[in-house]
Amino acid sequence: MKKILYVTGKLPDNRIINDGGDSTVAEYINALGKDNELDLLLIRTDVDTVNDIPNVRNIIKIKRDMLRRNNFGKTDSSKFTEWISGGEIIAKAVRELEYGYDIIIMQHISCALGLNVNDEKILRKTVLMPMFTGKFYLMAGEYVPDIYIQREKAVLPLIRNILSPGLAEKRVLVDEYGVDECRITVIPRAVRFPYIHREHADKTCTKLLYIGSVRSQKNHIGAVCMMRHLLRYNRNIKLLCCGAIQERSIYETCKAQINEYDLTEHIIFCGNQSSEKIGSIIHGCDINISVSNCETFGRGVYEGMAAGLPTVILSRPYCEVQTDNISVHPLIAADYEDMASIISYLSQNDNAYSIESQKGLILQKELSPELISGRIRSTVTALPEFNS
Repeated sequence: MKKILYVTGKLPDNRIINDGGDSTVAEYINALGKDNELDLLLIRTDVDTVNDIPNVRNIIKIKRDMLRRNNFGKTDSSKFTEWISGGEIIAKAVRELEYGYDIIIMQHISCALGLNVNDEKILRKTVLMPMFTGKFYLMAGEYVPDIYIQREKAVLPLIRNILSPGLAEKRVLVDEYGVDECRITVIPRAVRFPYIHREHADKTCTKLLYIGSVRSQKNHIGAVCMMRHLLRYNRNIKLLCCGAIQERSIYETCKAQINEYDLTEHIIFCGNQSSEKIGSIIHGCDINISVSNCETFGRGVYEGMAAGLPTVILSRPYCEVQTDNISVHPLIAADYEDMASIISYLSQNDNAYSIESQKGLILQKELSPELISGRIRSTVTALPEFNS
């Protein structure tokens, strides 16, 4: 049994899961909390009522909002400078607590920014899930100050073990940040929704699903563009965009384009939804898509695909939704017009549609919660020794 401190700004409430980070916290608590003494160090300001989480022994609260939910799309450095100063506060708290723990898990690279070479005892027991480094924020279209990436580059190579969900992020950590490859373990995310074999799309009205918060990274403006191409093939198409509206300017641009091109009957923004509601939406859709600018894993891609939805993604250099121990992958479109063509083909060709749907049955095995939990436990609780 290990004593584990988990530093996070996310909450594992399956009723109101907002994004992939919340889901990841739930996965790690389920994997580690039953057989270890697991405490949470919560770094957010809205947690006064959170005093009990299953499989968590204690909840320690830092009254510091490290989430900056309303800072998406800003052209200044406020979010990242806030994360740097917040990292100093987190580092101070961890230094006071570390003697009581065998392992320290940090949910986001910003949690580790206050650590330095003098924190060797902490660094050698730390497991980090980067959850978007500054390089990925840049690729997503956000403004990132140089100082933030410099701080990342100073601390990332010192971390004892980094858990990454996909090969794209691992490549960036090695090539751009100088992290020793042997310190990185790739563990994909588990799937939450049951598999349903689908044999054909609803030809009376084919429903597309795009899971992702509305922000620069997810490229919803591109989704609108793709729909203009798709409607040339078939007018009986609807796109359901499921995710919180985090960047209001992008949402307003999308709405303006939807009105301009007479797409109001074809594109629906569902907003933030509970896990239960997302499952219901997936059940009622025909094809899953992603036009994201970049992904470290692409949870929405694999969740929809694992639920039996044929899945098409837009080709991007850092949207390589491939990872260790996954043998099937979504269809990849070269551009918006190509994506529209593939979707049209799938919606009309029952055999091709059925074959793509069957990939979900394989993913249910390869991304099962039991399998992923086992990999998390074996990696986190058996940290290998590294030579200095």
